[in-house]
Amino acid sequence: MSVNYVSHKDIDQNRWDMAISKSTNPKIYAESWYLNITTNRQWDALISDDYTAVMPLPFNKKIFGIPQVYRPLFSQQLGVFHQTEQINVDEFVNCIPTKFKRLHYAFNNKNTVIGGEWKTNLILPLNATFDTIMSNFSSSLRKRLKRSSGLQLNETSNVEEIISLYKDQLESKVKLGDAGYAVATKLFAEAAQRNNADLYHLTDGDDIVAAGVFLKKYNRIINVFATSINSKKHPNAMSVLLAKIMDKHSESDYVFDFEGSDLPGVKKYFASFGSIEENYPVLQYNKLPYLLKLIRPT
Repeated sequence: MSVNYVSHKDIDQNRWDMAISKSTNPKIYAESWYLNITTNRQWDALISDDYTAVMPLPFNKKIFGIPQVYRPLFSQQLGVFHQTEQINVDEFVNCIPTKFKRLHYAFNNKNTVIGGEWKTNLILPLNATFDTIMSNFSSSLRKRLKRSSGLQLNETSNVEEIISLYKDQLESKVKLGDAGYAVATKLFAEAAQRNNADLYHLTDGDDIVAAGVFLKKYNRIINVFATSINSKKHPNAMSVLLAKIMDKHSESDYVFDFEGSDLPGVKKYFASFGSIEENYPVLQYNKLPYLLKLIRPT
């Protein structure tokens, strides 16, 4: 297989999207429209001669104008997407141009790469009845859900309202900033328009107690952007939101993707739903000049 570095302007985005959709490991994060929004069209690629294997390279020049490959917002996994069952991912890594002096790159769960550090992702197949799915929840989670049985799940189209709620509740922790929320607004509105995302409110009467955007493609429902109100009255709102979405899509081919996490508390919480690990490798290197390494050591 011949692997070529292709600049953004020369990528055939129709062929690109066909390559993603036909791959054995498709991810919505790697579709051209998604990359165009999350990177502001700053992505090049490594592409096999016939587009049977492709790897996006999101880049910026935030370190004194020096190009680096980075991990865009709302993009847990990229990597090599391939139509064959086996692929030499390191062959693609070796073709990353040397002009990229720093790299922090998340591959996908079907990729293995030399030097990659495996990161935790948790998923839950929804191909059983909800009673069966719930029987694998931890006993404490089941008890908490029973105490919040009166809350209602509603679909919405109001992206801005969900983003505003998320910002109010979580900005002090996530620190997305204005630029991050601008990307979120554009990305999730486009995803919803394409029917690639579901937007939900969880309500107590007229009061919203939790909300979220869930990407939905390739038989996967992805918990990409969700929050709940910090409230003594509804301390279990997030659990109810996730459980009701699982109930809505039970007995289907969908997999619920929690999107993480290596944080012990978050990992334990997601595991309480009976989830299983489906991990992915992250590769990092730093070839910046010595003085810049002192500023950006990793």
